Amino acid sequence: MKNPFKKPVYWFALQTSELKIGEREPQPSKALYDSYERIYRRDAIAFAAVNYLVHRIVNGIEFVGKKEEVEKVKEWAKEVNLQHIMEDLVRDVIVYGTGWIEVIPSRTKPPKLRIIDPKKCDFLRDLESKVEIDEFGDPKAIVIETTKKEYVIYKDRIEASGEVIKTSKVEDLRKRYPNFTLYSFGDSYTGISFLEPILTSVIIRGNIEKMTGELAYRAGGVVAYVEGTLPEEVKKKLLDDLQNMNKRNVFVMSKKIELRSAPIPEFQETSALLSHLINEQCAAMGIPYEFLLAPVYRGRQSDLTTKIIDFEGRIVAYQRRLEEQINSKIMPFVNKYFKTNVKFRFVRTDYNIKLLFARVLAGLARRGLITYDEKLENYIRKEMGIPMKGELDES
Repeated sequence: MKNPFKKPVYWFALQTSELKIGEREPQPSKALYDSYERIYRRDAIAFAAVNYLVHRIVNGIEFVGKKEEVEKVKEWAKEVNLQHIMEDLVRDVIVYGTGWIEVIPSRTKPPKLRIIDPKKCDFLRDLESKVEIDEFGDPKAIVIETTKKEYVIYKDRIEASGEVIKTSKVEDLRKRYPNFTLYSFGDSYTGISFLEPILTSVIIRGNIEKMTGELAYRAGGVVAYVEGTLPEEVKKKLLDDLQNMNKRNVFVMSKKIELRSAPIPEFQETSALLSHLINEQCAAMGIPYEFLLAPVYRGRQSDLTTKIIDFEGRIVAYQRRLEEQINSKIMPFVNKYFKTNVKFRFVRTDYNIKLLFARVLAGLARRGLITYDEKLENYIRKEMGIPMKGELDES
């Protein structure tokens, strides 16, 4: 592929931002959230990348525990449509950086789950936009905005526009509104959007695509080359005829007038630049370019295999991080109602990693470097995601 920077190229951006080193955004603004949502809705690459990640992370859901307990929780998962809720939650986490769920417990019915719009939910903040902390180091309260009221959820009470509507001396009411993240700073309670690093690239690429589209649309028009000087009335008549040429198919022209097509601009350098920006966007979101678009050039198969294995490892890491949060923030409500001890788990799709691991083991076994051992078998089962002996009888 040719170097897109070989020739001078003008870049245009609708918006520019100043990078401030050493400072962090204390509170994601609604304008920034709107920018993320607009990019997700309007940019084809961002839309494809976000949903590709969602479907790879939430490839399926399963539960681990005793068989009879798992069956109860599975039935609950079907009733609340947990698969779709997880897809919506992960999509919010990727687009906005933070996803929110409301857990609705009941003494007589299984708990229900409801997605909360991240643009309308945040932690209670002080005048400096910093999260207010209680005496135990936890966020003091959660604020949810609706069209009619603003709800503030404290540990022991819920206020609606300043009026206390619910109290609790035993339950921590804040736990009914858990938040979920994938990327975040260590001292931050909110996450980082996958779209934040690509904001500028998307704007630049959008302007270049618009400019290229306009040039392509204008190309192929009719240009009249005139020999000598024509009277004004003849020029005006010629212009009128050319503007209405789609309505006519017969023209009488002087030999002094020659009609040609407007030259089509060269898009090769622009195409290389667009490809570079898309590649940059894919890299920021952790998706190989080849997964979303046909490759510009053919590389070695081993290079693609390496990218696939790296991507599968990244997806497993995302799944594990979300599983920890789900098992600590949602499953306690479920296990409390059903009196179970079941854990949530995403279905793994790291087939290439397992295939590579199996090939390594086979090579070591052929050379006599490893032999059968019960501890080794248990280790391999754990690494490959194969149930331990006896587990299939219980779950």
